[in-house]
Amino acid sequence: HDAPRRDTAVQALSALGVRLEMDDLGSGYSSLLRLRQLPFQTVKIDQGLVREAERDPRRVIGFIGSLIRLAHTLELDVVVEGLESPALIEVAMVLGADFGQGFALAKPMSAATLSDWIRQFAIAVDPARPTTALGALAAHWLWEYGGHDRDAADPARAHEHCALAHYLRQQGLTDGEVGLVHADMHRLARDKGINSAEYRAVMTQMVALLMNAPEGHAVGDAQVHSKSDAPI
Repeated sequence: HDAPRRDTAVQALSALGVRLEMDDLGSGYSSLLRLRQLPFQTVKIDQGLVREAERDPRRVIGFIGSLIRLAHTLELDVVVEGLESPALIEVAMVLGADFGQGFALAKPMSAATLSDWIRQFAIAVDPARPTTALGALAAHWLWEYGGHDRDAADPARAHEHCALAHYLRQQGLTDGEVGLVHADMHRLARDKGINSAEYRAVMTQMVALLMNAPEGHAVGDAQVHSKSDAPI
């Protein structure tokens, strides 16, 4: 209960070279204050937040992406917890997380089996070519808050080369209702802006259609090593 003494001890550990990780970022309102007060090197995004992605993908992806950007701005590494499906792995990697943790990467194992797992583990994610609906929505979030301004002068290119468009082509959805909504979404982004009520309404429709469409591919099918690690 002696906060100054506690923080002095933590600072001393850091001075010895111990790397400090903040657990469960996003689960409490005091975490950001602690980031300023103590010399953390890594933050872990709370798995309770990540597991809500299927239920509320738009908001959760935006929250995770914003936390990753905040942490990187503060020169911190980011671990995303709760990766229990190939789609969640893809979301974390598309949004730029440094590390991932969860049963879709590995379940608890003995020391004897760890070395074999390390040799065999392989996964690939191309942010420009997502293979899951959640990954496609994560890639589109990056476009909204980065690529949108760059592509404003050439909306045709934005529509053709958007990662979400690639996903729709991959799934054979371009010529259906989802494809029409996607085209309308880019038109509204150009004419009204991504913060307009019209764009947000169409984006909500797009999310509902994507999350209810069957998927034919999974990121786990790929066998190419990625640049991201999977800490145990």
